[in-house]
Amino acid sequence: SQAVKIPADWEKFAPLATNPFTVDPAAIAANRATWLADWSATVIG
Repeated sequence: SQAVKIPADWEKFAPLATNPFTVDPAAIAANRATWLADWSATVIG
């Protein structure tokens, strides 16, 4: 949201993306379990 004020340190060291990646909520709902399982298998083993 552009209405939220970002702390000065964040503005300096972690600027907002100019073209942020977005995912359709329906795609998230349809793939959540698979994505979490894949992530867990990769990170946790």
